[in-house]
Amino acid sequence: MVRLAELSGQGQDWAEARLAFRWPHIDSYNIAADCLTADPSTPAILVADDDGVTTVTFGELDTFSATVAGHLVSLGCVPGDRVAIKLSQSMEMAKCVLGALRAGLVVVPLSTVLGDDGLRHRLADSTPRVLIAAGSQHDIELADTVDAALLAPGDLRTDAAPGFVATAPDSPALLMYTSGTTGKPKGVLHGHRVLLGHHSINYALDRIRPGD
Repeated sequence: MVRLAELSGQGQDWAEARLAFRWPHIDSYNIAADCLTADPSTPAILVADDDGVTTVTFGELDTFSATVAGHLVSLGCVPGDRVAIKLSQSMEMAKCVLGALRAGLVVVPLSTVLGDDGLRHRLADSTPRVLIAAGSQHDIELADTVDAALLAPGDLRTDAAPGFVATAPDSPALLMYTSGTTGKPKGVLHGHRVLLGHHSINYALDRIRPGD
């Protein structure tokens, strides 16, 4: 499988990279598999809060996301099903997004600052099988409106340790919504290859390197 890091052209300046770059032939690609292919002991996420900074390794993130994937599969989710995720930017958000993607599911991100109408529209339009949220009374009501199962991050449990579902570059991965400036927000479906399409960010940000 091609990895994002392989497209970054480490050591080249922008002009060299632009001339040398060629898109490789890609038969299969999964965002979660790419993101989690690293030394398990290497730091993946730094969580900063009032108690200080906690380091989460790639190995821990792999285990956490496998738990999410296993739980979703145990609920009957199959590749292509939508999973709406309404969580703040956090470790929980990361493991839930990666867990859904590794199971071949389509992530529907729901911002926690959206109003009720915006949330209800996105849920009605995407028809998710599962809503992952904090579990408030409002979350329960939102899940009920689309007959979706409601999961809170603390409820995610599984004995399984699923690997990564084989997905093609254009297998659905993310269902994002426009801002709705000219009518109702519209769903924009991205395949797994969307992450590879962002390879040039490496150059724009002065070639991000391991450990940055």
